[in-house]
Amino acid sequence: LPKDAKATYMDLSVARDTSKKYNNMYIAFQKFIIKMKEEMKPGYALLSTNGDVDTFAHYLAYKVQENGSFTPGSAESLRCALLHCQRTQGHELWAASRDCIMVVQGFGYLGKQADETPQIQPVRAQVTIPMHRDMVSYFNIHAPHLADAIALLFRVALRLNELLRLQKGSFDAKSGYVIIPDKRANARNKMPLYAQKHVLDAGARDILIRIDANTPKGSYYFNFKAPHLRDFWRKMIKDLGFDTLPTTKGLTFDGPHCLRHGGMAYLTSLGATQEQLLVTKKTLGHYIRPNEKRSRDGTYL
Repeated sequence: LPKDAKATYMDLSVARDTSKKYNNMYIAFQKFIIKMKEEMKPGYALLSTNGDVDTFAHYLAYKVQENGSFTPGSAESLRCALLHCQRTQGHELWAASRDCIMVVQGFGYLGKQADETPQIQPVRAQVTIPMHRDMVSYFNIHAPHLADAIALLFRVALRLNELLRLQKGSFDAKSGYVIIPDKRANARNKMPLYAQKHVLDAGARDILIRIDANTPKGSYYFNFKAPHLRDFWRKMIKDLGFDTLPTTKGLTFDGPHCLRHGGMAYLTSLGATQEQLLVTKKTLGHYIRPNEKRSRDGTYL
């Protein structure tokens, strides 16, 4: 058996892009420690590059000086990244400690004190059926290698990371189910890491059958990275002018996740239930709310 099987499987417990992001954040943290060693800062001489909670706190302060927009959410993302890498690489799990969690909480509280004029978050728009039809036509012309992805994100109401994890055998044409990572799963609820989602749309089933048949064993359905699709997405929104329509003015088409919003509304119109869509009643209500009824003041994101 391979010696690194445990680390390999643990690393695969998160999406590919997330794993890469976590590793880059951990490397940046290690570089910070090396820099402090080279500058002979007190307390760093004997410290390993895995660091400790004190180093984590110093690093947060350093990031604020380097980048004034480093947020409480960024601090928690960093803690999660460090913890993931500590687990996969067999290091001390100080990022899971109560002290480290309290550092993140304190950092967030300090940020709230400093931010007297909080920014209003733009509300995400929902892709409608006519919009989706125009999007698929656009991608068929300008980026045909992404057209199937645009279709499935809407017709199956998938998250982008779920789409990119699909591989040979993920779709069972006989049952009509596709196997996707289950975002609801965590250590507390002990839910399975993967779930079966019913593909209700006939067009989506045809696309999945074709892609699965043409995908080699052990390979993913799609070979592009998330940023590649997002780059084309921004250009498409600008070219088609969806953010300037009367029904979407004040909303944001900030990424392909808008397709999931519209896809939920579309599948609900076909009779899909929240159980089939793998969401709670509250979340489903959030997704299917039409653009005309979405708040423009940031109170409903």
